[in-house]
Amino acid sequence: NRGQRPPPGAKAPPCDSYGDVNNDGWVSQGDRDMVFSPGLGTFTLEQQRRADVGYYGIVYPLIFVTTVHYYLSGEIDTFPACHLRPSPCNSIGDIDRDGLVTNKDARLVQYDSITNPPLSGEDRRRADVNGDGTIDYADRQLLEDYAGYLTHPYIDTFPACQSAIACPTGYLYNGSTCVPNETPQTLLP
Repeated sequence: NRGQRPPPGAKAPPCDSYGDVNNDGWVSQGDRDMVFSPGLGTFTLEQQRRADVGYYGIVYPLIFVTTVHYYLSGEIDTFPACHLRPSPCNSIGDIDRDGLVTNKDARLVQYDSITNPPLSGEDRRRADVNGDGTIDYADRQLLEDYAGYLTHPYIDTFPACQSAIACPTGYLYNGSTCVPNETPQTLLP
């Protein structure tokens, strides 16, 4: 099908081949139908990579369908997978240690309370992007805002990067030194 006219309402992939799951050269309703139909587990690794438009390391059919809908309707002009960025400071946000802050990192924060084993000390330091000494929904939201949830990234740094002093997990920077955080850790919903 490559080189032929695009299907109605189709667009070229914004980068690489993200969104073009059926490999016809276009992001279209056909790709949305393919991902949102039964049989996702039978996709090739390449099809799974193309469908991971949010760069989660896993395909979320609803996120794919929603993101592609916004792309085809013109509400967005790219996918989060097209804007991979490194940590803005001290590896903050790069929980999986791949050199990038992505929605895969946000997913690790989301599942921190149920993963086995939970995040390590260094990973917890990296995950505490708001610098409040806890790993919770607020950190996940900031990670998604930095990585770009359904659209372009919303923020360029994290609150934890604002301080020149990086406090260990469980401590907050009060403007002059690191002090113990007395706030109990909140579990994610």
